[in-house]
Amino acid sequence: MAAATSNPSITASTVPATVNITDNDTSVATITAGTSCSENGPVNGSFTVTLSNPSSQPTTITYTLGGTATEGSDYSAIVTKTITIPAGQTTGTITIPVLSDNIVEGTETVVATLTASGNPTVTVSNTPATINITDNTTATVTVAATKDGAEPGTAGEFTFTLSNVSTSDTQITYSVTGTATSGLDYTSIGTTVTIPAGQTSVRVSVPVLDDNIAEGTETVILTMAAATSNPSITASTVPATVNITDNDTSVATITAGTSGSENGPVNGSFTVTLSNPSSQPTTITYTLGGTATEGSDYSAIVTKTITIPAGQTTGTITIPVLTDNIVEGTETVVATLTVSGNPTVTVSNTPATINITDNTTATVTVAATKDGAEPGTAGEFTFTLSNVSTSDTQITYSVTGTATSGSDYTSIGTTVTIPAGQSSVRVSVPVLDDNIAEGTETVILTMAAATSNPSVTASTVPATVNITDNDTSVATITAGTSGSENGPVNGSFTVTLSNPSSQPTTITYTLGGTATEGSDYSTIVTKTIT
Repeated sequence: MAAATSNPSITASTVPATVNITDNDTSVATITAGTSCSENGPVNGSFTVTLSNPSSQPTTITYTLGGTATEGSDYSAIVTKTITIPAGQTTGTITIPVLSDNIVEGTETVVATLTASGNPTVTVSNTPATINITDNTTATVTVAATKDGAEPGTAGEFTFTLSNVSTSDTQITYSVTGTATSGLDYTSIGTTVTIPAGQTSVRVSVPVLDDNIAEGTETVILTMAAATSNPSITASTVPATVNITDNDTSVATITAGTSGSENGPVNGSFTVTLSNPSSQPTTITYTLGGTATEGSDYSAIVTKTITIPAGQTTGTITIPVLTDNIVEGTETVVATLTVSGNPTVTVSNTPATINITDNTTATVTVAATKDGAEPGTAGEFTFTLSNVSTSDTQITYSVTGTATSGSDYTSIGTTVTIPAGQSSVRVSVPVLDDNIAEGTETVILTMAAATSNPSVTASTVPATVNITDNDTSVATITAGTSGSENGPVNGSFTVTLSNPSSQPTTITYTLGGTATEGSDYSTIVTKTIT
């Protein structure tokens, strides 16, 4: 009260007195999401704090921040986490200052929770509110072959690299192709790889498997699918290639397989062998030679190549045998490897040989194809093979007959040769002229069964050439010695041939005259002279 009153005699005490008015109002502070944030801009986010009733005094409220976003990197650090709502007002705003970065985070959250009120008339609700921070960072995954592999045990390597780090694991799917085979040339590397959160790269090893296959350098080609487990991360589909160097070589050799035969016929064969299998088909060129003739002893092989399939070590060259009527004996086919079409395979030039057994035989016959005659017509024998031979055939024979070699004809020896490729040969019987009355004489030729060619047999049936004589002879008789009874002394006659004969000549005669046979000279019972 004021000390002075309307009555001068009365003074008022200035000690105050208090009447309390009890309030029947309360206020609760709640928080709700305001504006969501974005790194594009960036755009700050906000929360709204609301009092259910205004307060007569300023209200300071403490809060906490959480969520997947990180204070200080995704948004600026808020040192004092309080908000003051002026007296008489019901709302206030908490601002979240967004920061841009190069981290792939996806959409992150900021969760705000009211914790305490500095105004005793205001209580707080602990129900949190959440806003999002939209990320503006993307990334690309690339893959590179950072190590090549090599047999026997050097592993290759692929490296997967993110252009920006991510706050979550990134799983990448890929396919694997190439000339190398998973499980044979290298241990399988699967189809996915994960770059862990916070890392920018990961390596995938390509463990090399050693083998004995000649492969050359093979490839492991890795191609990523564009989509990853992270929507903000795209994988490059450009492939990467790891090379695996081979340490194996292979040599092709040829050996005799089956010999051929005209009986059947039976085809011959050669076997081509690789010392190690190859991962690709191997085509090898070869040549054929030997004593057998291509196209007549065996079918012509136009393309002289053999292909051994990938992974295999042997192949067969077939020699298609032809049957003929030629006496050839056993002939040879010689095969030689010359060139490999596979750079991992070399060839040995050592040849291989098979035989072709002949099934043709022949018989030699001899015939007298011309008779001879004095004074100078030669006789002739012709020797004939039933089948031609590829080698010379020497025939041995003997000569007999009534004609005499060296006097009736020039010697014709004891052998004759039918040259290879011919079916006959002639032997002349040169006649020698003389003055001997011989009549027709014979030259008889008989072959021995065996010849110089085991497949050729000679007929032992003889052939005869006749030699006609051109000489005659006249027998005359002349007086020889006269006889005398003194002694007595025998008398004689001389019989003379004008030409000698090749055979004994018996001549019959008669005797007459004045002397009496049996009394003047002894009786001659057989009146012939030889």
